[in-house]
Formats: sequence, C-alpha cells, structure tokens
Amino acid sequence: DYFLGVKRVNNNIVTVGLKGTKVWNLQGQIIDSFNLTNKSGYNINFSADNLIVSADNGNLKIFDKNQRQLINQVSFLVNEDHNRKTFIDTAEKKIYLVDDGSLKKLDYSGQQQNIFKHISNRGYDVDGLIGQNHLYFTDGKGIVKFSKSDLKPMKWAYTTDLGETNGWAMGLKVLRDNIGEKIVIFNNSAILVLDQNLKMISHISVTL
Repeated sequence: DYFLGVKRVNNNIVTVGLKGTKVWNLQGQIIDSFNLTNKSGYNINFSADNLIVSADNGNLKIFDKNQRQLINQVSFLVNEDHNRKTFIDTAEKKIYLVDDGSLKKLDYSGQQQNIFKHISNRGYDVDGLIGQNHLYFTDGKGIVKFSKSDLKPMKWAYTTDLGETNGWAMGLKVLRDNIGEKIVIFNNSAILVLDQNLKMISHISVTL
C-alpha cells in the first residue's frame, strides 16, 4: 500500500491509501478496512456513527460502514480540483458540502435538502460543532457563518487582506474553549484565528 493521508477518529487511527481505507488501533494493529480510496486523505470524512463521506473529482461518495457498501454518489461542481472538507452532522443526520458554486445540505441518503449559491467560484471546507444552530464555510474570498436551518448567512468576513495580504481562505477548523468558538483558517498567506463573530484574535504568517 501507499498511504496518502492519516487522521485520528475517536480512539483509532485512519489511513487512506491506494489500496483502501484502514482503521488502526493505538497499538498499530489493523482492526477494520474499507474499499474506499481518495487521492487526498483530507477529503475523506468519518462520522461518529456509520458514515464515511468522500469528496473526489466532482463526486461525493456516501459509504455505510455497517453495510460496508456505497449508499449513493452525488455529483457537485468543480472548477478546480482541491482539498475539500465536508461536515457530517450526526445529531441531525445531515451532510454539508460547499462546492465551487454553492453550499449544499444533504441527508444521509444523499438527497439534497437545501442549496445556497455563494459569491465565489471556489468552495473549500465546511466545519462547526455538533449541537449548534450554525456552521461555517470557506470560499477563498473569506468565511461565512450560516444558519443550518435555511443555509442563509448570519455573518461573513472577507479575509484576503486580514492579517497578511493576498490571502485565500481554504482550510477550516472550528474549536471551542471556555469563552466560545474559535475559528482557525489557513489563508494561504497566514493562519488566522477568529472569534465566533468573525473578528480576528490573532494570526501568524505561513506560506506553502
């Protein structure tokens, strides 16, 4: 095998390789595997229940871990092949994806529940915290905080010149401390940390 990605899921390690997706315990033993590949391990998302979601080359594959089979495959708009993180809401049994034209809300079977067209021709990550009424997505130009009920924006911030110039908001991770949510954005020219009102707390210059 040739590994392309690694991540921690619950108390296990998951690797994504050319010969499938493998689940390892912390002693380095393979305890499960799935016939599911993706050229970017970043684009495979494990839920805490029974789903694996894989976004690859304009197709969203929804895989049931218990049935060990593909449930559905949904096409989405791709203007550029890049890293793209989905969000699986296990509390409401919904999947959120932002493609290069719109934000989409799907149920676990892959049926579209709602759609919101954003202002960019790129879409990257959706992230947030289970149990909240909102999530966030990045579209290169910035970040949008949106309502899960109707996908409408609640707040947004342009981040191209936030912290550093010529930024392009891509990677997204939402965390929480005892004060509230913290939003971490890889902005191509910097790593930004924002509060839940999308006001910048800190940044550090980083380029790749």
